[in-house]
Amino acid sequence: MMQVKNRLKLLRTQAGMTVADLSRETGIPVSSISRQENLTRTITTEAAITYCDYFGCSMDYFFCRENNERLFDKYSNMELKDFIGVVDTELKRRKAE
Repeated sequence: MMQVKNRLKLLRTQAGMTVADLSRETGIPVSSISRQENLTRTITTEAAITYCDYFGCSMDYFFCRENNERLFDKYSNMELKDFIGVVDTELKRRKAE
């Protein structure tokens, strides 16, 4: 089973990106991405969502629970937007607590 650090690095390198490129695109600091790829820093839920949104993959794929990269293909854009809205609302609620 592939480790999370390898999936993050795999997605980044498949996209032809450096850590600096990914940082610019996602707003996640270079040092955080490097540490996350080396498993010396925990990947937060928010960072995982950011990576999955950016690379267009599911959390199950990102966390190596599934090997099918494009699990969301079976859902319409409206269904995905609704789901992201629910997750975003929940994250905002938790931050406000």
